[in-house]
Amino acid sequence: MKEPSDLVFVDVSDELAGHLAYALRRYLKYARSVGMPVPDEVRQLEQRFTLSANRSHKEPDTRSGGKGVHDGHMDALTVTYADAAQALRVSRRTINRLVADGTLVPAQIGGSKRIPVEQLRRIAKGETAAARGGVA
Repeated sequence: MKEPSDLVFVDVSDELAGHLAYALRRYLKYARSVGMPVPDEVRQLEQRFTLSANRSHKEPDTRSGGKGVHDGHMDALTVTYADAAQALRVSRRTINRLVADGTLVPAQIGGSKRIPVEQLRRIAKGETAAARGGVA
């Protein structure tokens, strides 16, 4: 645990926090891929920025020049498997396993399957039985 004199507080907007969280996630992914050790403080900082960005429910969309698919007027009810994996900080393969064992039940929307956000929230809280609809 750091001494109080070693702590740094940064006050940034939720939008900027989203961009910083994204940059740190990319850095952490790169560091893992090359086997580079990363201090725990960097992971903690990424988590703090992610939490701050999630308060506004807007994540920067780097593929469309910053214009999101929905502009914050409506919260997403479902997410892709990749987004679910990122939200839970697990691999896509883990999401596939959770679907296969019934922990996550995807919704069929058109030709694709999406994971309901409420199920992810339950899993994050440790309520896996609730995520399965009460089946233990």
